[in-house]
Amino acid sequence: MDAQRVRNELTGYLSDEWNGIVDSDIDGEGSEPKKVDESNSRFGKNSAARKIALLFTVFSLISLMSCGLSSAQIVSDFNIDRDIIFKEFSATVTVTLTNPALYKSISVSHGFSIPSSVSGSCAVTGGDGSLYLGGNEQKTVTLHIENTGNLGEDVQTTFTYHVYDGRSGEILFSKDVELIFKAGLLIEPTILKVITKDAQTNSPICGLIQAYYGLNEEGYISAGDSSGETVLDFGTYTGQVKINVSGAKKRYFNQTQLVELNYGEKELTIFLVPDPAFQSESEIKNDDGLLYSIIALLIVIIIVLVGVLVYRFNKK
Repeated sequence: MDAQRVRNELTGYLSDEWNGIVDSDIDGEGSEPKKVDESNSRFGKNSAARKIALLFTVFSLISLMSCGLSSAQIVSDFNIDRDIIFKEFSATVTVTLTNPALYKSISVSHGFSIPSSVSGSCAVTGGDGSLYLGGNEQKTVTLHIENTGNLGEDVQTTFTYHVYDGRSGEILFSKDVELIFKAGLLIEPTILKVITKDAQTNSPICGLIQAYYGLNEEGYISAGDSSGETVLDFGTYTGQVKINVSGAKKRYFNQTQLVELNYGEKELTIFLVPDPAFQSESEIKNDDGLLYSIIALLIVIIIVLVGVLVYRFNKK
């Protein structure tokens, strides 16, 4: 292994710590095989000990390099959080890559091939592109497939995820993922008008509306209007929405409803039940006024009594 090019080619499949092992146990200047050759003229004349050590090393490396990596080995876990992607939403893909070889280091490149049917409305980010995996090393990467909203109609298509050997370019793993990209152009927006009313008087009341939508409720809208009518714009989203409604100043019990939305406008009326434990401001003002009147009356009575007592005292 005196030729550096040969040495680099053979040790390139091993982790860095093997360079020290080669120097001390196989073919270095102070290695054990060289010491044996130097101590025995019959061995030394033909470098027999070094050749035997090299022979075992080469056969071991050939065996190691020929050990293929199956799909199940290189990718130990693959998850995607949704199969329908709305405009300006993303699917999150989590992949765990594992190098099962104890002594062999590998480099891999990986990623998705983008179908031509959605190439103008798709962006893939994350994943770090090229990865180095040492012996028995495991890495988890996250990729995002975004629908940028440039489609005039819904498209169902297939994305293919590949892992390639960084040296040979051989495909080590391949997986197809079926996704639906929802349209984002030339469609009627999804609008929900929420009307909040008092359940006892049927009169409009101001309510705070909180809307949660999306697979993991990552979409959020919060609004309210003193007129009792609140308009929520969900863009191109269709599907289930969770509506939380609370009355102004907590005078009403909160309510939660699930609503299924489609493109276009929909109206939802929610009747809020008054909380009997809450005292309205007008009632509080009335009570305060009565209390002030009683106090004033007591003061007048006390003044009168004091005046009478003073008058009788002076008369005596």
